[in-house]
Amino acid sequence: MPLLAPTENVQPTQADKIARQVSRLIEAPNQVKNQLLAAYKHGHSLLWGNQGEVTPAQRIAKLNETGAAAELLAIEGAVFAFLTQTLAQQDAGALAEVTALHEAIPAHSISQDGIVTLD
Repeated sequence: MPLLAPTENVQPTQADKIARQVSRLIEAPNQVKNQLLAAYKHGHSLLWGNQGEVTPAQRIAKLNETGAAAELLAIEGAVFAFLTQTLAQQDAGALAEVTALHEAIPAHSISQDGIVTLD
């Protein structure tokens, strides 16, 4: 004999469906923020971290050959701006971490033709 009697309506109600959709919509920005934060940290490490024998200056010089250095710095700046706005409202610890990473980028300049030089 079953402990629970079977119900005729096992389908979720409209309210259940809406509640589930709302939960997903609320969680989606947090997932995107966390993924973007992880990508920012990883990208910073790849570009500015000493990895093996290759220094950040050597990496920038190589990226200048294709014009990608200035583009990467522009993308970094845009992602940093987005993260600071988002994190300022939600996560002071992550904001401090991102700000410290951004401030650790070596001083540099970008010429009019898009060549990045480290100062």
